[in-house]
Amino acid sequence: MSETVTNEQNNEAASGAGNNPKIEDAKAQSQGAESQNQDASSQASGDSKPQNQSSANSNVHDTDKSESPKAAELRRKRDELNDAVKKLISESKITYSNLEKLRSDLRQKKAQRDSENKIIQEFKAKRDAVNENLKKERDVLNKIRAELNQIKRTSSSNPKNIEKEIKRMEWNVQTKHLNAKAEDALWSKINTLRRELKSMDTYVKKKDELKNARKAVRGIEKEAREIHKLVIEHSEKSEIYHKELLAIFEEIKKMDTVLPEMTKSIMDAKSAADDAHNKYLDSKGIARKNREAYDAASRKELREKSDELLAEFKKGKKLSLEDIMAIQAGEK
Repeated sequence: MSETVTNEQNNEAASGAGNNPKIEDAKAQSQGAESQNQDASSQASGDSKPQNQSSANSNVHDTDKSESPKAAELRRKRDELNDAVKKLISESKITYSNLEKLRSDLRQKKAQRDSENKIIQEFKAKRDAVNENLKKERDVLNKIRAELNQIKRTSSSNPKNIEKEIKRMEWNVQTKHLNAKAEDALWSKINTLRRELKSMDTYVKKKDELKNARKAVRGIEKEAREIHKLVIEHSEKSEIYHKELLAIFEEIKKMDTVLPEMTKSIMDAKSAADDAHNKYLDSKGIARKNREAYDAASRKELREKSDELLAEFKKGKKLSLEDIMAIQAGEK
């Protein structure tokens, strides 16, 4: 398993954390369609003042008992198409909400993966420093060993052999039944050898140095193993986060295809609803100039609302999805 993800994988996954231009364009079109549909829904009253944006196509004409069968049929068809538009917009809102959650999850996984990768790099640097120190300590150890071997080769008496002889004589004194004379002779030889061994100060000193060097090397080796273990552990965590990140990124890519199709469906449904609404108004004999006056007033109200929301946004207010849609509608 690789300790860190590749740059190519990182760049590909990281690109999903931003806003996809195609998706954002589709989102703007869908939200614009909802605002336009709400404008058209209010025109049936023939009033010059815009109605509330959230109201449906219900007005005085819809409840007119003298309405002709043809007008009633056109109204029914228009309402059905408006309901279809509202349903599509509602579904698109859910999809966009899911998309935002995926983007949030993507950013979270990327942050977690990047955090693990940063930790990995820190431990790697520490491990490299420890390994460098280990190399130096091993060089010291090998040098001491070489010096001890040189002493053994040049000494008239081998210190190692002297040590063995001392141990052998001590064992005989402790385990064999010796008379006093023989035991005294052995102790005399032991003491003589000890004095000889003690006189070999360089050899004894190097033995102590060898012992300390071995201890230092073992300690550094243990530290290096522990750090390497941490590198592996965090590498595995990073790999898990990276796989989860790529899975989320694939879901976002799927939405890149689905959302434009949803937007097209909304626009097609709205166009049909607008056509049905105009036919209904024609059947009621509502003059087009009245509709145009209504549209102008409606657009003015939308612009005023958009300007008001933008001003609040600049002051630090957090906007909702409905606020953003109102701003987009006012800019059209």
